[in-house]
Amino acid sequence: FEVVVHFSKFKNIDLFRQGLYCIRATLYSEKPEDEKRLPVGEGMPYYLLNEKKVHERISQNKKIVYASKISDSHRAFYSKTFRVQYVDQEVDLEDACLFRFERNAKARSDNCYLALELLFAEYNSTDYAMRKEYPSQEDFEMVSLKWLTINKFKAGHGSGFYPSTFDDSHFCLLDVMIHFMLIDYQFRQTTLTWRPPPGSGKTQVYELTCKTFEHSLFPKNLIKATGNAYSEREVRSIADKHHLNYITRLISAYNSLGRVADGLDPSAISPLEVPKQMLREKTPPTPPSPKTQAPTTPSKENEEGARTDGAQSQ
Repeated sequence: FEVVVHFSKFKNIDLFRQGLYCIRATLYSEKPEDEKRLPVGEGMPYYLLNEKKVHERISQNKKIVYASKISDSHRAFYSKTFRVQYVDQEVDLEDACLFRFERNAKARSDNCYLALELLFAEYNSTDYAMRKEYPSQEDFEMVSLKWLTINKFKAGHGSGFYPSTFDDSHFCLLDVMIHFMLIDYQFRQTTLTWRPPPGSGKTQVYELTCKTFEHSLFPKNLIKATGNAYSEREVRSIADKHHLNYITRLISAYNSLGRVADGLDPSAISPLEVPKQMLREKTPPTPPSPKTQAPTTPSKENEEGARTDGAQSQ
């Protein structure tokens, strides 16, 4: 997946202390158990959008202390660092970062999670008047944490606006926009547990290591005792099922990108129709005999239904 995280505006409503603040964003497929010390992120931030404009705004805005950046060690995206002085203060951030995010295609959950950490360093008005040196970004501490749930990942594409507030002691508003799109599938070596189907009379459970994509589709072939455990019909059925699933999701994501480029609403995309070339040829149905055909003169109920359908189509 490609995921764009965009910080639009920050507004101080009732922050507990004056000083320097910034926001750190990290992507996870599941929420970590220890939220006080977050692990390295699963999403990889790799590109800052509008980086040239960011440096121009920093030179013009005295409230901005440090530019936005990417931390490779934490796999995190840092917003601009800014100085908060008074209530209802607003800061135009306009920070955006592109993440590369991998998730299991067979995952049951349809969500991923974005951690927003509010970082703080002490720097009051007296320090500013005395032109005291700004603290380094390594000296910042996390004072509040906000979780955003990004859903509908199985759809392959989506966008959302998330007005985010932190806790009561750090009451502020951050406008966040998130966009994501499926771009590719990649195979990763996995380990799965294979259990015999109920009623087969077998009880042995196998821990299988799937080193190839073929093994992940046909895991029973890894069990030497069973040999080729799939019939030709089963092989075709499994291959068609996965092929249609992956290809249709990629096409749907591509179509949504095209609609955005044309200025249309990507959420209004109609259900994707599977191309006829992707379906195996089937024997055409036998046409009904003349005796079973419906009469050419419609009944009153059919006439009313036809009028209704016509009104809806109009």
